[in-house]
Amino acid sequence: MEKTFLNPATSKQWRIEIDGHTIQTCLNGGKVKEILCDSAFQVKSKAASAMMGQMRKGFVYQNPDAAVGQARCHRFVGKDSNGFMPLAAALTRDDFFLTRAAGDFEDEILYHLDGSGEILETVSLGAKRMTYEQVLCPNDTLLLNNSYLLQQFSLRTHEITPFANKKNSMKTMLDAGGDLALWYTGEEIVVFDFGSNTEV
Repeated sequence: MEKTFLNPATSKQWRIEIDGHTIQTCLNGGKVKEILCDSAFQVKSKAASAMMGQMRKGFVYQNPDAAVGQARCHRFVGKDSNGFMPLAAALTRDDFFLTRAAGDFEDEILYHLDGSGEILETVSLGAKRMTYEQVLCPNDTLLLNNSYLLQQFSLRTHEITPFANKKNSMKTMLDAGGDLALWYTGEEIVVFDFGSNTEV
């Protein structure tokens, strides 16, 4: 395996190559550093640690020619993690959205990234939030499952508004396809048509 990471801010390259139990790294064409490992597990652990270290410094891995099942991009967006980083994407667009809580829930940040992992925009959603799931809807909004309450986030105005508040017993599961979105309340599956703006 061989991967090359680029730092967009400095235009530097960092390369990692794994051959058996040997890891080689090289920064910007300089001296090659070699790490010898005792097992496949150690190779995997040390390689992951090395790549994360470089991504924390601003390096990004991009593979626009990635085959199905291969990573197209690896990038670091923040050191805080609560275990949830829901993604929202659409089949007809080459961009996606990622949400994560920052610090001890001091803020929740929405990232808009392109298909190459470049951050197009970041938006603060506010403190004391926990988005479990999100889906991109056809009316330029994200439907967010914020602590089991549904909310709409407008991509144009950045406003957050309540959505289907009567369904506040919602457990998990949120999905969308075409003009339809659906969610599970714990008692029923609700289908909403954004084309007609009605619950069907």
